[in-house]
Amino acid sequence: MTDNLRASKGKLGKKFNEALVFASELHAEQTRKGTEIPYITHLLAVASIIGECGGTEVEIIAGLLHDSVEDQGGKETLELIKQKFGIEVAEIVLECSDTDIVPKPPWKERKTAYLNHLKESMNQSVILVSCADKLHNLRSIKSDLSEIGDLVWNRFSAQKEEAIWYYRELLKIYKVKDAPRRLTIEMEEIINWIGG
Repeated sequence: MTDNLRASKGKLGKKFNEALVFASELHAEQTRKGTEIPYITHLLAVASIIGECGGTEVEIIAGLLHDSVEDQGGKETLELIKQKFGIEVAEIVLECSDTDIVPKPPWKERKTAYLNHLKESMNQSVILVSCADKLHNLRSIKSDLSEIGDLVWNRFSAQKEEAIWYYRELLKIYKVKDAPRRLTIEMEEIINWIGG
């Protein structure tokens, strides 16, 4: 890890600021599925979860950029991330992407491949960023279920049962891969709440 991207006692540097602007511009026209909520709110939440778990600046930047490849340009965007933020950030972002193909393959195919890839990953930064991402998604689903009920599932490519299956499989992997316990405990609580 390069020293200029190493987080130090609550400080984030110039690269974080650049990543914040980059992510904001890249996702400027994107909203959360089925809502008017700016997509950047999800990226900020993921970065926040990573930071609260003691993540490095590299990991926090990867959290901001984790959806850039699959949602905003595929391999070209990955190359841009590599140039701007370094190979370590780019590798985490790539490993946290369920595809770099545009248009995206079908949901089940992508998610099964992602689960298989995550099982093989030896990169603890990938596990942290991925877990933070999925936890925030679950928090959002829970919140939306409380407001609009099962209509929330109309926003997604997957049915409720498929989504619960996916999150349960992810949780198993995160536990085996030693993701932060505070994240896996909350994930499990939400999955059980959603699953009934």
